Amino acid sequence: MARLFDDGNSEYLSRSDTLGISAYPFTFACWFNSDAALNQTLMSFGSIAQARHQELRLRDPADSDVIMLTYTGGNAFAATSNQWSTNTWHHACGIVAGDADRSVFLDGGGKGTDATSQTFSGVYDRTAIGVRISNNVFAQYMSGNIAEAAVWDVALTDTEVAILAAGYSPLFVRPQNLVAYWPLVRDNDNDIVGGYSLTPTNTPSISAHPRVIYPVSPRTHEYAVVVGGGGEVVKIMLQHGLGL
Repeated sequence: MARLFDDGNSEYLSRSDTLGISAYPFTFACWFNSDAALNQTLMSFGSIAQARHQELRLRDPADSDVIMLTYTGGNAFAATSNQWSTNTWHHACGIVAGDADRSVFLDGGGKGTDATSQTFSGVYDRTAIGVRISNNVFAQYMSGNIAEAAVWDVALTDTEVAILAAGYSPLFVRPQNLVAYWPLVRDNDNDIVGGYSLTPTNTPSISAHPRVIYPVSPRTHEYAVVVGGGGEVVKIMLQHGLGL
């Protein structure tokens, strides 16, 4: 089960910090299924006091792409060359490797890049899923589902992004640099990696989760767990716990 956000009800998840990240690089990634052709935010860092934000965002209806945007008084963004569709599960990933190095992916491809210089501002004090927070203005609410949201303190490679888009849990990708990971299964908003739990505003409801492959402890020796599209749990037999 994922979380379903209603933009008309201003629903989102957030916390009052940036997960210990205070400089580039970082990576945002999540699965999404939007039910409306709107500009809407998937994941973001923002500021209550100043007009500053970093956001992984959907653009529509004119563009239907995904962008990774930095705003510190002016916009700098990378946009995907492919497009997303409503009522369809997609994977999005946005990476900011440095002041003048940002990239974005949709479904593991369509890579867009941008080299406009924008520094990481020290005023960021919010992490949010489903909304952009900038200068105490809440905007571009998500309309639809978000699941498997994760943040790394490194710039993932193209190959690593493709692994996520193939349906593998963030736990498989650079786990030593995985800062926060919210599977958003059922009504659980807890981060299972760094303890950065989120607070719901207007309580997003529960919805069907995308199909995802999770790792399993070698001690069990037999199963990997996959959450199916209807939220059901499916077990896949392994050989001595050595691989998927």
